[in-house]
Amino acid sequence: MDRQSSDYKTVGRKLLERGDRAAAAKALSRHLSIESNDVDAWFMLAVALDDKGQRADCYRQVLRVDPSNRLASHQLAQIQEAEKVEESPHTENPSEELVAGKSPPPSRPSPSLPEKPASFALRPKHVAALGGFFAIVGTFLPWTVLYKFNESSRVPLDLSYGISSIQGLFVLLTSAAIVAVAFVHNTREGKPSAPLAAFLAGVGLLMGIYWWWVTLTPLEVSQGDVAAFFGETTYESTEAGSGFTISMISLLIAFLSGLARNRNSNTRHVTATGT
Repeated sequence: MDRQSSDYKTVGRKLLERGDRAAAAKALSRHLSIESNDVDAWFMLAVALDDKGQRADCYRQVLRVDPSNRLASHQLAQIQEAEKVEESPHTENPSEELVAGKSPPPSRPSPSLPEKPASFALRPKHVAALGGFFAIVGTFLPWTVLYKFNESSRVPLDLSYGISSIQGLFVLLTSAAIVAVAFVHNTREGKPSAPLAAFLAGVGLLMGIYWWWVTLTPLEVSQGDVAAFFGETTYESTEAGSGFTISMISLLIAFLSGLARNRNSNTRHVTATGT
């Protein structure tokens, strides 16, 4: 390598480091016209050039001198791949079409199964609302029955309805609140369906148990006219009526249903993603 050729290569490297690629390309070309087998100079010239075809020629010259040069092979393969993509009639990148001012081809809508009509799914909160409703019904039925009986007969003498007591009225209002809350309140999947309704049902159950404790009396011997009427020893018993049983069972159902967790709802629209 003579001194003049070496000077051209040094000048070309410095110009390339400064960013003056056009001047660097001229200096390196003069150097390579004298020293055509300088692999480093061919690499620097490829960096200085903008044209992909000229850069590819530089890497081919490197491979001519050093056929096993992996860097030159890799750079040449990238340029050739880019040229294939540019020559292709359809680009694979939709953003390139938008930059070129072209609209991407319309995408085919994915086939979908027909939409099923919405159906009512019975959730735990709906069961809680039904429990509240039947608890209301129970307050209008007998909560206590007074029986007079002896060894041969049993006669109901008096009935007491749920709404005739303060505790029964409380259960009525609580049950009505359960129905309203259970339908209005919505919770997320995996959470209790109606926690407030369950709380109200629990309060109603406690009130019913309290009423049962203070109201129902044990078996007692009846005295006076009734005993004389039967002509023998007569017994008196106050027992829970059908209304009380219905209300308490319904409140228990509302309590358990309100605590039950929500499950997955039915999917109304399914998209086919493959065959």
